[in-house]
Amino acid sequence: RRSEGRDRRPSCEHPREPECRLIHMTTSIKTVRAGVYARISSDRDGEALGVERQLTDCRKLCSERGWTIVAEYVDNNLSASAEGVTRPEYERLLEDIANRELDAVAVWDLDRLTRQPLQLEQFVRTCEQAGMTRLALIGGSVDIGTGDGLLVARIKGAVAAEESRKTGQRIRRKHQELAEKGLYHGGGARPFGFEPDGVTIREDEAALIREAAGRILKGGTLYGIRKDWTERGVPTVSGKPWSVQSIRRTLIRPRIAGLRQHQGEVLGEAVWPAILDKETWDAVCVVLTDPSRRQPPPSRKYPLRGVLVCGECGRALVAVPRHDRRIYGCRKDSGGCGHVAISAPRVETYVTTVIIALADVPGLREQLSREAARDVDQVRVLVTQNAADEAKLAQLGDDYADGALPRDEWLRLTKRIRDRV
Repeated sequence: RRSEGRDRRPSCEHPREPECRLIHMTTSIKTVRAGVYARISSDRDGEALGVERQLTDCRKLCSERGWTIVAEYVDNNLSASAEGVTRPEYERLLEDIANRELDAVAVWDLDRLTRQPLQLEQFVRTCEQAGMTRLALIGGSVDIGTGDGLLVARIKGAVAAEESRKTGQRIRRKHQELAEKGLYHGGGARPFGFEPDGVTIREDEAALIREAAGRILKGGTLYGIRKDWTERGVPTVSGKPWSVQSIRRTLIRPRIAGLRQHQGEVLGEAVWPAILDKETWDAVCVVLTDPSRRQPPPSRKYPLRGVLVCGECGRALVAVPRHDRRIYGCRKDSGGCGHVAISAPRVETYVTTVIIALADVPGLREQLSREAARDVDQVRVLVTQNAADEAKLAQLGDDYADGALPRDEWLRLTKRIRDRV
């Protein structure tokens, strides 16, 4: 209540009692809501010990300042120097500052927050708009609400960016040197087919790679290999399911041929042994990089597309629907003669009936196995040659499109190669 007269200071029944004076003092203190941010670029063990140590120190710092921690933000195993890297918790921190949910931020050091000067300016601008000026570091505080404080923050940010640049330069030079010597640089997940040291072959996985390479050279598909590996429970290094793309990357990777690659360039032989010999690996790469393999996925409406061939010119029949009718046909615009077409239900019924009947004949299965074994070498050669010819056709098409090849020459060369295929 107010006292009488001109004295408008607040008073109470016992203004001189210590307890009363303490109440008047504490009611004027505002709670400082603090957010703690922690980040580490590389967590090879995956145990988040680095960020946990940062959090422990920052919690102690907030306690010493009497701040109340209302949120913690952790970006583990994420870089603050690489452009284009999204840090979800850092973005959440900015959002909470913009929404005026924080009065202060504590970080172990400024380079944990950012190593990019432009990103630092974004952080400062967000804080200025929200009126948040308290930024506490383990080595001291920065008042980003003053000119001197901003100068200190910008200098520390520039130093962090330069340190990051030099570190990256040293790492790149080290990796280049290791690659030139054919050594394994380490880091990241182990390569499929090798032990964690990146040098010792893991035999069970190496056997799968050799088996897959053999299937590809016999005309097999990546889809079939993926289906087989999935059914057999073959795990990837990361534990995720196999995809056609991941199997393809594994089979065309130079390291399985005992070669050292750096920045997309093969520099020479590596110190680790090869899983596939160079000749086999080259053949697999020719097949898997063949432009003609880049076809649309199989259609459920036309399951025999790619299986049926034209009896006139030998080109594969494609889907040519007409008036809601399913039809397989030979198309001129696909390189065929355009003379053959057949009802899809009719041919599918016939093929299914024949295949089911033949599947139960043991003698036929044995005969097919013998023929397949006898023709393996020839099939490997033909598949490789066809893939190489298809690559040549694609190159000729590019040359013609770029005007480097006359039309009559393009027609003559493509016909010659197609006949050979």
